[in-house]
Amino acid sequence: MGVYAGLDVSLNRTEICAVDGGGRMLWRGMADTHPEMIAAALDRWRGRIVRVGLETGSTTPWLARGLRSLGLPVVVMDARRAADAARRRGR
Repeated sequence: MGVYAGLDVSLNRTEICAVDGGGRMLWRGMADTHPEMIAAALDRWRGRIVRVGLETGSTTPWLARGLRSLGLPVVVMDARRAADAARRRGR
């Protein structure tokens, strides 16, 4: 089953949540906000990661390019639209 990761990025630290295809949480943790550090935190699922979700923000272009160059399938989401979609899904 595939693994999906969501990133909550701040300037210094990034919170990471990894879930399986059924939505079961596999891991929750933090890494320094740097592509190599985030990729290292996700390395245990290398080859099984389907998507890494990243909200728009000031560091998004740099992080998205860096994570993609490290082989991670990054998708960038508008923060407001992602929140709306999550609320609709929970109904």
